[in-house]
Amino acid sequence: MLQEHNKKRSVHGAQKLRWSIEVFNYAAQFAQEYNCSGTLQHSGGKYGENLAYGYTPIGAINAWYEEGDNYPYGSESIYNHFTALIWNDTNSIGCAYKSCPNGALYITCNYNPPGNVIGYCSKNVFPPI
Repeated sequence: MLQEHNKKRSVHGAQKLRWSIEVFNYAAQFAQEYNCSGTLQHSGGKYGENLAYGYTPIGAINAWYEEGDNYPYGSESIYNHFTALIWNDTNSIGCAYKSCPNGALYITCNYNPPGNVIGYCSKNVFPPI
């Protein structure tokens, strides 16, 4: 998942993410606590967070990225998943998943430092290069 994140980020000239064991451990604990209901609820923790249910890991990243297809670059708009994924000041990531009894995956990717900070979008969300 790190490689796929960095591939999407490189399209926008965002710095490469590195894998963080600390952030991964947070994501893994949160994923394992999930009740497999299909309802997504954020952890409310100190990291940025993207969640998905019923996707493959690559499919989740693609879905998050595609939310930015009409992003108004240069604005202060926050497109949640998309802007979290390519936020330039974020430098580390940890992702984990849980296999639910129905076969669906619950996926969480956590970002440090978190993005989606109002007033900083134009400094962190760059158009494709």
